[in-house]
Amino acid sequence: MANVLLIESIINKEDITYKHLEMLDLLKTLEIVPSFFVKQELSEPFVRTYIGTGKIHEIYELIITHNIDLVVCNFDLSPVQYMSLKELLKTAILDRTGVILQIFSQKAKSKEARLQAEIANLRYLKSRLVNKEANYSQVTSGGGFKNKGSGEKQIDLDRNKYKTLLKRKEQELNELVVQRKNNRKNRLNLPVMAIVGYTNAGKSTLLNQLLKKSNTRESKKVIQEDKLFATLETSTRLIDIYEYPYFLLTDTVGFISDLPTFLIDAFKSTLEEIADADLLIHVIDVSNPNFREHIKVTYSILKELNCENIPTVYLYNKIDKCKSIPFIPKRNELLVSLNDSNDAKQILDLIFNEIKEKWEYLELEVPSSKNVYMIKKYGYIDHLEMFEDKFKIKGYFPSYHMKYINSLLND
Repeated sequence: MANVLLIESIINKEDITYKHLEMLDLLKTLEIVPSFFVKQELSEPFVRTYIGTGKIHEIYELIITHNIDLVVCNFDLSPVQYMSLKELLKTAILDRTGVILQIFSQKAKSKEARLQAEIANLRYLKSRLVNKEANYSQVTSGGGFKNKGSGEKQIDLDRNKYKTLLKRKEQELNELVVQRKNNRKNRLNLPVMAIVGYTNAGKSTLLNQLLKKSNTRESKKVIQEDKLFATLETSTRLIDIYEYPYFLLTDTVGFISDLPTFLIDAFKSTLEEIADADLLIHVIDVSNPNFREHIKVTYSILKELNCENIPTVYLYNKIDKCKSIPFIPKRNELLVSLNDSNDAKQILDLIFNEIKEKWEYLELEVPSSKNVYMIKKYGYIDHLEMFEDKFKIKGYFPSYHMKYINSLLND
């Protein structure tokens, strides 16, 4: 089994517990368990090596003594810092962004996700490609420890080769982006909800629970694991649940603190699904002691995507893991356990109570000969009363369904 050393940096006596636990979870996703840990307190990072000379000597002795295969830095390294440490420590090194890119490269399943991960890797490696250690397997497989020696034929990448490869990958991705946009145009005219939130908060669990209640096939379920970035694919499903309107539900890639800008840029075509949503469903792991920080991180990324003003409901998940109720939820909030399918009705009511604010309130009289169930599929019904020859309905309906409602009433 490989020996891995994790370096922690404490800047101005900051509390690194949160960052430490998050890195352990990231490494767990890569099936890496550090055997050795080193910390250093700094007032600020050293320009050339990030950590001090004495600490570097200590780490080198550990590498030699314990045959360490990989050094993981729980911070980001500049190109100069990366090259200096690699030269001094003479072993494989991953910084925090490198770890995240490793995960994205391994977890990407669809063609689009793979291209996005490759483009992100290329942009990350840009400043490191000048030396003669960068190779094609690093670019296409994420590089670093897990894939050392794997991949296609190794070739040195100078700047021109880098630009050519990046341009080709971007062109391939652009073709898929156009295809995705066309697919969105051809979708049914239905409300669109996008699930957002920190990685491993329970977004895919929510989608799968609503699919269970839906008349949609079980084969449409998405990957659900207790790991960071278990899924990178954006999945949209038609949700058809009795007594509620049809709607489209999109599961998106999870967020994480200090997510590199180039990584957000690479996945922007996927994240465009968020911008097209009528409503955001923000899923939060309330059992995590840092859940408030997770909310801030998610909001900052949504702001970067110009999506911060989309109406939002908040699902505080994993309440079953909390020893007590952490707070009293507001009107657009709900404390839930998404592993419990009994919460589905509360969630659906929360969603439609929020989205109905944009819809028109109508009072309808429907002949008893009509299929009143179909009217429910196109609007959120507040009140339904049955008489001998008619139904009296009070509810909210989106403007794009009024043509259908009128044709149903007038047939």
